[in-house]
Amino acid sequence: MLVDGVCVAVADGGDAERPDAADADDGGERADAGDAGCVSAAETCDGMDNDCDGTVDEALTQECGVSAIGECTIGSEQCVDGEWEGCDAVFPVDVEVCDGLDDDCDGTPDQTCPCTPGETRECGPGDGECIRGMQTCESDASWGTCEGATPPAVESCDGLDNDCDSLTDEDNPGGGGACGSAVGECSAGIEMCMGGSIGCVGAVGPTAETCDSLDNDCDGTVDNGVTLMRFPDVDGDGYGAMGSTAMTVCADRMNFADSSDDCNDGAAAIHPGASETCDGVDNDCDMTIDTDGGGMCIQNAAGVSCTTTCGSIGSGMCSGTCGSPTVAACTPPAETCNYADDDCDVLWDEGATTLGGPHDVPTVATASQIVAVRSGAVSIVRPSSGGGLFAQALGSLGTPIGPRFTITTSVVGGVDVDSYDDTVVVAYTVGQTLRALKIIVSASLTLTGSSTGTITSSLPVDSEEVAVAALSDRRFLFLFEASPFAEATYLAIRATAANFGGAVTESTTIPLTPGRGLALDGHASDDIVAAWFNDAAALEVGRIRVDSGVPTVFGRASRTTDVGAGSSGPVLASDPDGNRVVAFRDASSSDLEAFRFDAGSTSLRGRMVGLLDLAITVATGVSLPFGGVTPFYALDYREDFVATRIRGGTRPQMVTFSRFGTIRASEDLTPTGISPRSLDMAVLESGAILVHIATFGNARVYRVGCS
Repeated sequence: MLVDGVCVAVADGGDAERPDAADADDGGERADAGDAGCVSAAETCDGMDNDCDGTVDEALTQECGVSAIGECTIGSEQCVDGEWEGCDAVFPVDVEVCDGLDDDCDGTPDQTCPCTPGETRECGPGDGECIRGMQTCESDASWGTCEGATPPAVESCDGLDNDCDSLTDEDNPGGGGACGSAVGECSAGIEMCMGGSIGCVGAVGPTAETCDSLDNDCDGTVDNGVTLMRFPDVDGDGYGAMGSTAMTVCADRMNFADSSDDCNDGAAAIHPGASETCDGVDNDCDMTIDTDGGGMCIQNAAGVSCTTTCGSIGSGMCSGTCGSPTVAACTPPAETCNYADDDCDVLWDEGATTLGGPHDVPTVATASQIVAVRSGAVSIVRPSSGGGLFAQALGSLGTPIGPRFTITTSVVGGVDVDSYDDTVVVAYTVGQTLRALKIIVSASLTLTGSSTGTITSSLPVDSEEVAVAALSDRRFLFLFEASPFAEATYLAIRATAANFGGAVTESTTIPLTPGRGLALDGHASDDIVAAWFNDAAALEVGRIRVDSGVPTVFGRASRTTDVGAGSSGPVLASDPDGNRVVAFRDASSSDLEAFRFDAGSTSLRGRMVGLLDLAITVATGVSLPFGGVTPFYALDYREDFVATRIRGGTRPQMVTFSRFGTIRASEDLTPTGISPRSLDMAVLESGAILVHIATFGNARVYRVGCS
């Protein structure tokens, strides 16, 4: 038999003996197939020759493995030296591999893997403000990134579950700090998250400020806005005492006011806005007493301004009803230089005017004339010997300005001059020719010659009678003797343009005795009046109208009463209303006579129809008490009519009179005698008067007026 791979002999009916190892090692006998007693058995894998064929464990194979489930397989193995070896089965793994296979052969692939590749699932929390997303299983059976989810955030104080833990605003997010103010009456609290917002818990906040010396509104200032700077108001009329000092008091405190303009804080009826009454008191505190309540002055006050009997402003006592002093009770003021009668003694400016000069115009003159222009005047002088005619600008004080201007070097007969704006017009005769020159006067009183022209060449021989007037439209009017023979037989009037052009129009034939005098007055308009003496010893006047460049005498009157034979030299002046005065020397009395021609008169003796159908009449004459007047005199207007003449033959004298003959003033221009040869005067725009006298020495200029 085979024991432990060794074939042994057995006795009949007995047990076989196993050879010991020593026998085997010693090469002892082993039973083999050829040995007697070897019992053959089925070969088993035990390292012995069980089938006694001399080969141990030959061709022994068996199945191996544990399962054919999943990835596992049943294989086979061979017996080698009593040991099974070389099993080619697939055995389960200890840990399932996430590869989609049943590696541990338990019938379930990847049962321990997170997912199956391609599989999807929701991911992320879905509580509170969180939103779940989606995950996809990757190829390695792991879940990919959670896409589209709103993850939890830090919890904030907004009434929401920001961290998605099913709790809202837990743990006082954003709170815990101090809050409120500790200024004034306020105290601080703790910030707490309440109802989704941070609130201040335990703080004492500001209240409306009240006048209690506490800082109720916690702005660091006590009682601000509830106290005022107010003024004491003793009488309680709502107006503080004038001149008082403001005090800080509660707004509702009595006997204090917002203003300090109460001029009497002891009388509640006296305050700003009260009604002013005539009581000598400033009731409404406007620093004006009585007059702002309808009164004209302060009750019973002295020195109240009033109008005197002569129209000047004087002073008197206010009445008990606050009325101005009456005219009769008004005391006139002292006389001042203002070209008026201030002290109501009928005389003007007596003792108040200033006499300036004389200023010499460096020409020994036979004749002189003067005309006001701009701020000064222009003097026209004719030398006493030789020929020539010259112009000299004069300043407002009568002093010469600039060089002498030559008008002509010819021997000149008659001369007249007029002005408008900045222009002086000089008319003069040379032989039987009447010429004219226009001189432009600058603001600095510089003289510049402009247009010149011949007005007529038909004068009588040696004629010196000429008059000129400037019209309002810058045309000129010339009055002159005219005759085709050697002696004058009539007057002619010629109107020219600014350049002295235009045709001669003889308005009428007016017989006259040569050398009797001509005068024109334009009154700064087209209302022209002419005056002359005719050969019947009558004073004649006429209104001249210029239509379409043609002059016409349309109103004419004459006067013989009070006009002595041989009277000559009429001069004209007009007031702003168009009333005119004509003055002349009465040869029979040697007085300077004057007549008035009132604008608008219609029924007086010697009626003359004026321009625009206004009547002008020769009225009763006024004889000015000059006495012994020489044939040198002039007439102009300054607040009233002013005449200047040479008294006693050598002394210049000026007389101011109204158109009704009232003497306003009379004064000598110089105490010393002079030797006059001619005289003229001009009223400047300042009101001062320049008197121009040609002497046997130089021509002299005197100034009479206010300083």
